[in-house]
Amino acid sequence: MTAKNTVSVIGGDSRLLYAARRLGSKGFDSRVYGFELYTPPFEEIPAEKKLNEALLSDVIVFGLPCSRNGKTLWAPFCETEITFEDIIKNVPCGRTVYGGMMPGAMKERLKNGGCTVYDYGESEALLLYNAMLTAEALTGILITKLPCSLSGADIAITGYGRIGFYLARFLRSFGAKVTVFSRDPAGLARAQTLGMEAQHLKSFCDKKRWFSALINTAPSQIIGRKELEALNKDCVLFETASAPFGIDARASEELGFTLHSAPSLPGRYSPLSAGYFIADAIENIAGEVENSG
Repeated sequence: MTAKNTVSVIGGDSRLLYAARRLGSKGFDSRVYGFELYTPPFEEIPAEKKLNEALLSDVIVFGLPCSRNGKTLWAPFCETEITFEDIIKNVPCGRTVYGGMMPGAMKERLKNGGCTVYDYGESEALLLYNAMLTAEALTGILITKLPCSLSGADIAITGYGRIGFYLARFLRSFGAKVTVFSRDPAGLARAQTLGMEAQHLKSFCDKKRWFSALINTAPSQIIGRKELEALNKDCVLFETASAPFGIDARASEELGFTLHSAPSLPGRYSPLSAGYFIADAIENIAGEVENSG
């Protein structure tokens, strides 16, 4: 991918508009399609009016996630639905396609049609940047939603992957006492060496727990009715994971807890930074391919 390439960003949320801007600022001839409903209009990037014209570009970039139903492109600002069938039918052979969390079936059909396909959603650098942005946004949400100051607050984090790592560090910097619960011994060791209280998740119900907030970052359900019954009822719950979620929402409602859902935070709170990170991930993938060739 060189500055001579034309790049079409098709669909996605406002992050992809900023990704198009970032690519344009680096000399790429970038344009967008599928943002007719975005207000105010993002006029600094040329907009294609037809899908088949947008697909003529050398490089095609889809959103993150590429799809939410496996059949249509995720394009919340597009006036019309963009189906995978329309894309497959109109994309010329030889194009390079980038998408975030692209469905496997779509990848295969694009490859079979002569396209080169990369999933930038698998970029470890992008995953780390998004985790940092998620933790940063969540820290701000806690400040507005908790009845207490973060300084001196007792906060539990379930899961200690990328998001849990950054979140624990941010909260500690505000003076919170952070307890990490995880099934991963290595993760618990990392948390402990960084000054967190670290406990195995299986010990959660061993005693009554008193926390100002509990934040789940794990992608599978680990906080069920039994765990909730071990918590103080004024503990505020926060869910960062997508379905199937980490906290049993029905049990939390029946037991009288306040549960805040906090998904997709980079796109909601830091779309410019998130978009720039997407553009950088795409450029890095392209650079790695060129260097390996």
